[in-house]
Amino acid sequence: MSNQYDLALEQPVSIWNKELALPIRELFKNLAKATVAGMFGDSKGILDNVVEASSIVGFEKKPEQAAWVLVFKSLQVTLYELVPDYQDLFECQLDDTEVETLSDNMAKQVNDVPLGIIADFFDHPENLSLFTHIKPAIIYWLESLGMRTQDAEGFFARLKQSFALALHKQWHNNREDYLCVAEHLQSPFADANKELRGWHLYNVWLQEQVNQRMFAEAFSLSQVYVNLNAYYKVAMQEDDEKESLRSRAFNTKKQVVDLHGEINNWARQFDKNCAIKVISGGPGSGKSSFAKMFAANMVRERPDIRVVFIPLHHFDPSDDLLNALARYVESDPYLPTNPLNKAQKTQRVLLIFDGLDELAMQGKLAAETANYFVEEVISKINRFNDAGFQWQALITGREMAVQSVAAKLRGLQQLLYVLPYFVEQDDDTDDSEYIDPDKLLATDLRDTWWQNYGRAKGVDYERLPEPLAISQLQPITQEPLLNYLVALSFERGEVVFDEHLTLNQIYQDLLEAVYHRQWEHGGYKQTRDLEKPHFIRVLEEIALAVWHGNGRVASISKIQQQCESSRVTKYLEVFQESATSGISRLLTAFYFRQSELLDGQDKTFEFTHKSFGEYLIARRIIREVAAITSEVNRNIEDPDVGCDQSSALVRWAKLSGPTALDEYIFRFLKDEVSIRHINDVQQWQRCFAGLFSRTLRKGMPVEELQLSTFSEMQKYARNAEVALLAIHHACGCATENVSDLNLENMHSFSQWLLRVKGSGEEDDRIPTRCLTHIDLQQCDFEFKDLRMANLQNSNLNEVSFVGGELGHARLQGVSAIESTWIGISMSFANASYANFASAEFDHATMFCCILKSACFEGATFHRTDLSSSNLTEANLTYADLTNADLIDSNLTNANLTNADLTNADLTEAMLNNTKLSGAKLKGTNLKGVDLSNVDLSKVDLSEAILE
Repeated sequence: MSNQYDLALEQPVSIWNKELALPIRELFKNLAKATVAGMFGDSKGILDNVVEASSIVGFEKKPEQAAWVLVFKSLQVTLYELVPDYQDLFECQLDDTEVETLSDNMAKQVNDVPLGIIADFFDHPENLSLFTHIKPAIIYWLESLGMRTQDAEGFFARLKQSFALALHKQWHNNREDYLCVAEHLQSPFADANKELRGWHLYNVWLQEQVNQRMFAEAFSLSQVYVNLNAYYKVAMQEDDEKESLRSRAFNTKKQVVDLHGEINNWARQFDKNCAIKVISGGPGSGKSSFAKMFAANMVRERPDIRVVFIPLHHFDPSDDLLNALARYVESDPYLPTNPLNKAQKTQRVLLIFDGLDELAMQGKLAAETANYFVEEVISKINRFNDAGFQWQALITGREMAVQSVAAKLRGLQQLLYVLPYFVEQDDDTDDSEYIDPDKLLATDLRDTWWQNYGRAKGVDYERLPEPLAISQLQPITQEPLLNYLVALSFERGEVVFDEHLTLNQIYQDLLEAVYHRQWEHGGYKQTRDLEKPHFIRVLEEIALAVWHGNGRVASISKIQQQCESSRVTKYLEVFQESATSGISRLLTAFYFRQSELLDGQDKTFEFTHKSFGEYLIARRIIREVAAITSEVNRNIEDPDVGCDQSSALVRWAKLSGPTALDEYIFRFLKDEVSIRHINDVQQWQRCFAGLFSRTLRKGMPVEELQLSTFSEMQKYARNAEVALLAIHHACGCATENVSDLNLENMHSFSQWLLRVKGSGEEDDRIPTRCLTHIDLQQCDFEFKDLRMANLQNSNLNEVSFVGGELGHARLQGVSAIESTWIGISMSFANASYANFASAEFDHATMFCCILKSACFEGATFHRTDLSSSNLTEANLTYADLTNADLIDSNLTNANLTNADLTNADLTEAMLNNTKLSGAKLKGTNLKGVDLSNVDLSKVDLSEAILE
């Protein structure tokens, strides 16, 4: 290259490389050899050494040489980082001669590629013209090593953004070596100080995050992502107080917005009165994907705003926000400085806190931690904004965590709820729960996603495939993560997609697919002997280690301890290295990623998606249920083998004591039990009913665990006991059998329930949601708060709920003959098909209850509020409804033969095909009631109020 060089002039790479002779051939040869051998190792130490060895001294004074070194080293680092990440997609076996030939061919092709460097080189290195020309060569090389064409396209799409990150790392760390290039291009980067270079590097890193592989795919999130919709809750005014109460489930509307447009406008147009927004969504609803995509777009479009993305499972919320953020910055390899800098008053800052539900604080409950954190964020940001700063915060979290802090978000439209891809609308009514002036809900985003997915996979999908477009699958296909998992299973063709499909079956198929790809077909050449049951077992132990930790992250040493404790380290010996190395390889091969943070000096790994870990935890718990049942049954047959109830409970406490079951694992548990063989489930239910009964009588034997403190013993006992009940509930739902717990007295169960509720999370309703299929006959629940409890199909004969709370409870199918419910508050409860014969409901509040086909024969309802309740097909023969409030109730097909309705108020009630034969109607208010289709035989209407 002559002294009169022009960096912008495109010339073949061979010209750029003529004086330096950087090892192009060796670059592709080393990578090809490692790919064929399938051995990249746990670290990239060997590969890093190759990069360092290729450095050339003395180039930094010549812009053309420095530019080529910067490009080559950045490309080299990028390939050494990306190729191992795609190892499972290389399926071709080349011998040494073929590798040599391929490397010669690649060197020739790359040397012929033209390269020119223009003024925006440092701003957008991903737009380097080299990539346009080198793409055919890279695709050819990848295909020669056995990668599918479409996967190679995905690899190359990521290569460009990863190259930008690698280049900015080189520039940031070795600025003096390449300063002559920046000066020659008259780039503002030449004058940028270290802090500004650091922030630019962080911005590039943020953009690269959405280009990483999506699960085991070659494509990335950015290639398939679909913009989401969300809604604000808008209060609607009701003139009539009782009407407002009656429609309280509908007295708010949902204002639909484009989530991206809404948050984008909020971030760009700073308003100190609305500096904090919270996004709520269920697991797999797309809230974290949105946060990442939004962060990447913001740093690209508004680099003047310092955007910081913070996964909250890596954040310590126990300190002042500024100090906590400073510690986070210190542990982050890319963040240059604390963005909340008091000395930079004019600097715009946007903090994105992802995963409110994943916060962990020593000695504090999850809801308490979330409250403390949100309070601190609100306090600090408002205080500094009042002083003239311009700081904003966006927080995402699952519904349960957000619900606990909702009261703190008093500002207008601070809380957004993510909507699924598809929301079914009733076109025949104006009374929709949604306010959607822009008709956003008219678009089925599932079709858009499948079009993107098809392009990324090289398949022509115009919309959601027909076999998946059935209404029974809508709850799964409308959720972003689940829709993707359905796509994986759909393409495998092993799962029957019908109304009986559960998420557990989809995850099971996912496990099968990964094992099939990784182990049976040579994704890891040295691990073909890892059998599928052992593969799954090890993953379950890893999930257990994570669960016993903080719910997302576990260190290699903790995982190894768990594997040793469960005696499964032998399954890792097929990796032909240490158990620690084996675990590391298994994790990087599956749906885990190495965390940026360390546990001491130990590497940590995290689930790429939390719900996958929750599924594996549920599987591991059910494995323990089966093992304990087997051992207890063996001991019953022969006391010299197996384990007795006490030993079984100790084993159970070790598994379920460290961490409380949450709503999400609980759901997976129920679904996992539902797909197991009914004979096994019946045995589990009998065994765990016996274990729970023993616990009620003698307590959980946590003293055998040698825990250090009494509070720790209490925690283990509470968590293990609730988990026992949860397993019994899941089994009962599958078998529909009712268990006799041999209770000592009428108070023992309610006293236990009061204890476990009092020591758990304030909003933890799992204990009260698991009261199904239990014989609770004659138990005393007087003045107990069991709101939202689930007592379905339990025996409640002769129980007493005097003065209790059962609002929104589920009582379908219970037998509650001669039970006492005087003064109970159970509005909005569902007791369809229940038997309340001869029960007492005097002075009860049963507003808006669902009592369809329930039996109330001979029951009493003196001064009871049954207004707006659904009593369709209910049996109220000989019931005493004196002075009862039945306004707006639905008594269609109900049987009130010989019922006493003296002074009852049935204003506007629906009596269609209702039997009132022999009923007493003295003083009964029947205004607005159509009696034309009512059996009034033997009825005296003379003293009834008809008008």
